[in-house]
Amino acid sequence: MDTKARNYHETRVSSFPESALTASIAIDSVNEDQVFRAEQQTGQGTLFMISKGREERGHLLVSSTLGQEGDQTFQSDYAVVYRQDNHDKVFRAACLSIYSDH
Repeated sequence: MDTKARNYHETRVSSFPESALTASIAIDSVNEDQVFRAEQQTGQGTLFMISKGREERGHLLVSSTLGQEGDQTFQSDYAVVYRQDNHDKVFRAACLSIYSDH
């Protein structure tokens, strides 16, 4: 990574608690609005994973057991919602980090 790119990523600081991988993640963008991160339809209803506010999107700076260098990361306080017949049941999930090679 060149110096200009490294300085850009170093200026972004996560608002979430530090973890063992904090130094291995560069934050690329921050969305302050609610984001539907995942949706899965089932035979009886639909599951959604929705950020409950700030979501940080970044990438792994180095390969690890969680992914390859460059894989996308997402971090937020998420809620899992099960929707069946226009009725929602909310399961709160604490701060989660998601890793994706897409």
